[in-house]
Amino acid sequence: MRYRYRGCRGYKHRKLVVLCNPITKPPYFSHLPSTLRQIQEPFFRVTPKQTQFMSLDNLKSFDPFAETDGGDKKDYIHIRIQQRNGRKTLTTIQGLPKEIDPKRVLKFAKKEFATNGSIVEDTELGEIIQLQGDQRQKISDLMMNSMGIKKSNIKIHGF
Repeated sequence: MRYRYRGCRGYKHRKLVVLCNPITKPPYFSHLPSTLRQIQEPFFRVTPKQTQFMSLDNLKSFDPFAETDGGDKKDYIHIRIQQRNGRKTLTTIQGLPKEIDPKRVLKFAKKEFATNGSIVEDTELGEIIQLQGDQRQKISDLMMNSMGIKKSNIKIHGF
């Protein structure tokens, strides 16, 4: 007896050699009654879509959360960590109040934590402080103790 698949010596393949034919599609469901054969067909049928024409009313975007966003929005200070190469990380601080000078915070953090950092300008988010390494807990303690910022106004993100 010749097997269709190379190395195919299984028990079910000995009796049903027709099912192992790689050239033609195997007739798996041909022996079943027609009612059971309909089960293998897809449950949904693809119908052609109706053509919708664009109008000026469709161009407006709808934001369902627009009203709820502006109500009690707090000015949070976000402290995030970003993964760099391998074990290297960056700590970013954004959303500092206008009264706090980010250059002075950066200068103090660089000396206090023995790390390097920079200030990055962003059009949407404003000035962002970047520090090398994972400084999330240290910078949040610094803000609470020396700058008088409440813990409820600081959000720490990251793994």
